[in-house]
Amino acid sequence: MKKFFMILSIVILTLIPIIPMQTYARLALIVNPAQNTFTINGDTYILENKSLIQGNTVFVPLREVLTKIGYSVQWDESAYAVVCDGDGKNIIMIVSRDRINVNSKMHNVTHAPFFHNDVLYISTEVLQKSTDLAVEIAEFVPTKFDSGISKTIIGDEMRTQTTRAYGSIFVSGTRAMESIVLTHISDYASLISQASAQLPNCNVYNMIVPTGTEYYGEKVKSIIGDVTSLYDKLDPSVIPINVFEELDKHKDENIYFRTDHHWTQRGAYFAYQKFLEYSHRSLPPLSQFPVEKKTYTGSMANFLAQTPYGAVMRNNPDEIEYFKPIVKTSATVYNDKWLKDKSRGVSVVSASGGYLGYIGGDAPVTVIKSSCYSDKKLLIVKESFGNALATWAVNNYSEIYVIDPRYFNNKKHPNSFKLTDFYELTKFDDVLFINYPGGVSSDDFRNGLLKML
Repeated sequence: MKKFFMILSIVILTLIPIIPMQTYARLALIVNPAQNTFTINGDTYILENKSLIQGNTVFVPLREVLTKIGYSVQWDESAYAVVCDGDGKNIIMIVSRDRINVNSKMHNVTHAPFFHNDVLYISTEVLQKSTDLAVEIAEFVPTKFDSGISKTIIGDEMRTQTTRAYGSIFVSGTRAMESIVLTHISDYASLISQASAQLPNCNVYNMIVPTGTEYYGEKVKSIIGDVTSLYDKLDPSVIPINVFEELDKHKDENIYFRTDHHWTQRGAYFAYQKFLEYSHRSLPPLSQFPVEKKTYTGSMANFLAQTPYGAVMRNNPDEIEYFKPIVKTSATVYNDKWLKDKSRGVSVVSASGGYLGYIGGDAPVTVIKSSCYSDKKLLIVKESFGNALATWAVNNYSEIYVIDPRYFNNKKHPNSFKLTDFYELTKFDDVLFINYPGGVSSDDFRNGLLKML
């Protein structure tokens, strides 16, 4: 009898498919950023290139990790991509693209592969989606995003003597600028943090854009300290974007209007580039976009109409640039959160109407669709500074929803809007709150945002 069971056991064992031990052990990979190691199949490896931590995300050097687990790694310079083969998988990752190709199937990822000190890095999310490993992170403490704004210093080379012309408006030669004190910092930071808590499946970003006085006015009081304080009060889940330094690098270009209180589409380009750094995506060079230029006299001429400076503005108009999309786009304005009450169609960029040429100006909800490579969706919650920035998002998001809280939940605009309802309808991936100092300090904007929560 014992001999029978022994023979039966041998027969059964021969019928069980043999799974290579190495493949079986690959079901789990443990990354330890604190010790700069990863462990697989019981073996622990020390990484020559350190793991990187950004907020809640850990990034590892692609070549080091994948070659250690048996993949071949080849660089395709012409495609600016890395091709990895192993364990029955063919993986293609293009630098700065938030989609990866695994056995000819596309997968969206939160953070695209990127170079750091000439080393290509991927997030643990990309590692898991490309290899099907159960990736674990040990001894991991999420860090608060450091925007670097507290260390930002604005140079004085473009500053000129200014004269208070009217209220918070200052004039230097043919340039008019607003000088706005940032108030209600704690209230604003609390609202953004509450919104992030209600949208746990989204990446939430916050961007404060300075006025032109930060670069061209007399050196009196910078708002960098106030914005630093605001960013420090944000919940760690919110990613603060520092555009002050990036705009400073380009302040000798046409990044702010002289006769209008807004920034230009060119200025918004550089700020949007900074935003993309946090998701490791890229934007084509400005030179690739067709541009149409016109003369333009903006809001400052009206604000200063009853002063001698009004004529100065009218007699010295701006040159406004309209950079046209290089992808196919369409845009529609709606009056409601369910996107049923259609108001009108608009152009993403139209060389008419001054600043209104960017997504048709302010509106309750503007839905923009793009033929770009990505399937990602972006929600922009903004006042008018966000309009020019939205024109660049079409290069990285297939759908962009632009929301203005001033058009909801108040006596003038009683139609209701809740962020969570809109998320359930659209399932956006990223959220960008963008404001200039006047919006942060505005009761109308903050109250509108509060009622959206």
